[in-house]
Amino acid sequence: PSVLDNRSAPPPPPQYSHLELRQLEADGDTSHCWGSLPSRHVAVRGAHFLRDGRKVPSEPHSSCLAVELFRSASVVYDVASRADSPVHSLQSRSAQQIAAPIFVANLIIPATDGFYQLVLYFGLLRDERPSAASTLYERFINGTDAFRNARLKLIPSVAEGPWLVQSAVGSRPAILGKALKQRFSKGEGHFEVAIDCNSSPAAGRIVSLVKSYARSLVVDLAFVIEAQTADELPERVLGCVRMLHIDLSESGVPEFVQGAPV
Repeated sequence: PSVLDNRSAPPPPPQYSHLELRQLEADGDTSHCWGSLPSRHVAVRGAHFLRDGRKVPSEPHSSCLAVELFRSASVVYDVASRADSPVHSLQSRSAQQIAAPIFVANLIIPATDGFYQLVLYFGLLRDERPSAASTLYERFINGTDAFRNARLKLIPSVAEGPWLVQSAVGSRPAILGKALKQRFSKGEGHFEVAIDCNSSPAAGRIVSLVKSYARSLVVDLAFVIEAQTADELPERVLGCVRMLHIDLSESGVPEFVQGAPV
């Protein structure tokens, strides 16, 4: 009995935000949900890229732990800092050891009346010893906005959908800060980047096309911090996720209400 009394209590079950999108289950319904995307599906700069230009499948580096999708009359910044944000329980959602800070990508997308916001929460896997990618991530979160704008890139891909959309989106990496406005913020245990997807006319046209076909699309999104020197290689994916058949109707996307209960 004394041994049992000294056992630590089991961790509380993770809390889920009412804004969270459903995660795809094995052989489950693929409508309006997100799914895990293994890092190896994304090609990144290899260890000798500066010499041979070779890209290789990314080694495991992170895991998508939660996705929120909501609409709002005005843009919500620092979304992960709110009291009911999933960031507070993400450590308990992963079977692997997650390193702090959580990386949060807050994609701001124009809507007919206000905005959609797609918020992606990525946990970086804890390294036994520092890797080039984890060291670069530390430089990124502690660096200047100019450094961050020059390094954060997105690798998109339309895995399923009309050729028109696949052709428009492509799969080439894009340095986000060259074309889009970004806002960076640090919170307790997380680092967030808010990305204005309509701040470039060209990007706005692509986003508009994707929105119009959203229900028929399966879209992969991967974020990478670009390695530019030999000691920063090889790259690893900072976070990647698969979005499946998203319903952007009013009934499909909840409205963000400041201070609403979980």
